[in-house]
Amino acid sequence: MAPSRRTQADLDWMLMTSAISRPLLPQRNPDCLEQPLPPWLLHDLMQPLNAYGLASEQVRDAIQPALANDAALNLNWEVMDKAIHTQERLLRSLRRFWNLRTDQAASELRPTDLGRIGKQLRSQHDDNSPQVFLQLHGFDDFYVNSQPDRLLELLSCLAENAAVHARSTVTLIASACPEGVRIEVIDDGDGLPPDIIDLLGMPFVRQASGHAAKRKGLGLGIYIAARNAEVLGLALDVSSTRGAGCCFSVTLPLAITTPRLATSISEVDPIAASHILIVDADDQHGRALQQLFASWDCRSDRSPDWNASFAQRVRHGTYDALVISQDIWSQQFTEIDRATYSGPPPFPEIFIIADGHEAPVTDLLSNITNRPLHVLRRPLTPSRLRSAMTDALRRRAIVA
Repeated sequence: MAPSRRTQADLDWMLMTSAISRPLLPQRNPDCLEQPLPPWLLHDLMQPLNAYGLASEQVRDAIQPALANDAALNLNWEVMDKAIHTQERLLRSLRRFWNLRTDQAASELRPTDLGRIGKQLRSQHDDNSPQVFLQLHGFDDFYVNSQPDRLLELLSCLAENAAVHARSTVTLIASACPEGVRIEVIDDGDGLPPDIIDLLGMPFVRQASGHAAKRKGLGLGIYIAARNAEVLGLALDVSSTRGAGCCFSVTLPLAITTPRLATSISEVDPIAASHILIVDADDQHGRALQQLFASWDCRSDRSPDWNASFAQRVRHGTYDALVISQDIWSQQFTEIDRATYSGPPPFPEIFIIADGHEAPVTDLLSNITNRPLHVLRRPLTPSRLRSAMTDALRRRAIVA
């Protein structure tokens, strides 16, 4: 008896219901990485968006009664806000992509708190994709050996990609496995067609149809995640079932667990009682930061440069935190470092606001240990800034 011939409908059904699973490696595309990016370009593109993001939250609060009572005004505000967030997301992808050209090696691996990484992921997600529900499971249970900033960027890219493809929910799971800790990023979307999976290691690959095609993107997220995984020495795997979503996963080595800090003062808002110095040559951005800090009930001083007067105040312990733009930090690192750490502890937390050209900051941080330094990348939202500052100032208060 001759075997029955499969119809096109049979083949389509097999494709729709079959699961695909394979390791994912970044593919080299020298033409895309050949031309240098002017260091000022992403800075100048992101700076206006950054100032807008810091100020818009206060404007929204001020006009909230009008938004609630005027449907047309509320709709226009939502359209404007969505457009700005889309632009921020696209620029963020470009920044990550071009940083790969000058940022090829991982720093020394160290115990990394997945609980802290999870909080940062949630803050970023709430800013970037509030329409999609994010679930985190198991992150508070593990420390892993990794490089925190690079691991955060890897997982951020995967989470943002999952949010684009998800119908309603993105789930991140950290679980023990024989090799250490397995982290899975899962969406409940349509799944990926085989031809897209074969191209995921290339930059600028986008899905042409389906739910994800409705949202604008550059097709860089998975490529950037794969490159970061490669530098960290991790295997990035992908599995997809048509109609049932997609899962990306990495496995990290387990670190010796560090006891978490006791937080008897965890209910106290450390920002409200803090005194902050802003050092930023951009007047518009500096004023936006100062107004934002005022809305958080904390004191702040502002200067367009680092000078002897503020250096003296820092040495005397006047400030709990310094918020410094990347260009000033890079140009006057020695003076700032000397003033900050010549006085008695606890030392102020330093937050460096970095733009797309981060090589100077990375170089200066590479030889620094045991310093309360934090790099926050533009575009910077109020919620992300507040989350980072709250966490850092709370730890500072406990140590003190």
